[in-house]
Amino acid sequence: MPKKPNEQKIVSWFVVNKSLIKFDGEEESISVSNTVMDVSDFEKYPIGKGDTVEVGTKNDEVSFLRKIKTDKPAKSGKKEEKSVDITGGNTEIKDDITIFAVAGNKKVVKFEKDGAWIKVSSAVQKQSFDDIGLVAGNLVSVTLVNGDIASITKKACAKIVNPIVNKGSNKSSYKNEDGMDRRTAIMCAKDVTVSLVATGMIDKVKIETAIKDLSKTFHDALKEL
Repeated sequence: MPKKPNEQKIVSWFVVNKSLIKFDGEEESISVSNTVMDVSDFEKYPIGKGDTVEVGTKNDEVSFLRKIKTDKPAKSGKKEEKSVDITGGNTEIKDDITIFAVAGNKKVVKFEKDGAWIKVSSAVQKQSFDDIGLVAGNLVSVTLVNGDIASITKKACAKIVNPIVNKGSNKSSYKNEDGMDRRTAIMCAKDVTVSLVATGMIDKVKIETAIKDLSKTFHDALKEL
């Protein structure tokens, strides 16, 4: 895709640590390329809400970003603060929460059974949900901007959410604690094994053995807590 001509835009908000920016008059946020993030010092030269910037985009990413100086009233001799406006007034970070359900169209997510559906930003929708951890049952950290999911990070180990089962018996609606520990151990073992295979530390033919051994290790550790 050819690079579009640069434009002047006004910033609505800029979440620096998530490489996401939104401009006035545009419905969705957009990712800032790694190249721009690597060559820019946004701590020393901040870009925040209300700033006018020159923007270049390529392949649905910001490929050029430069703040344009405008005539603003002096601030009583005070120094301009060297901080980036990452909130835009409506940024919220939720840490260590479990995903209850993800809609089939991948546009909304729910964190509690009776909770509201939360919209997933278009930038996140373009990513692989498996890679970023946007899967029911996963333990994640989420950044919400204006109520929408602007970014998501999977935690090292998933928290298990057991659905309520009612087959007319008097058994508990949830599995017993040991059963939950076993499932947690298996999930953790799977994640670690995938990492080991990716780094070449174990051979693919030994995956089953590795998962079994690691599952036992994690289960024994959970019982000792």
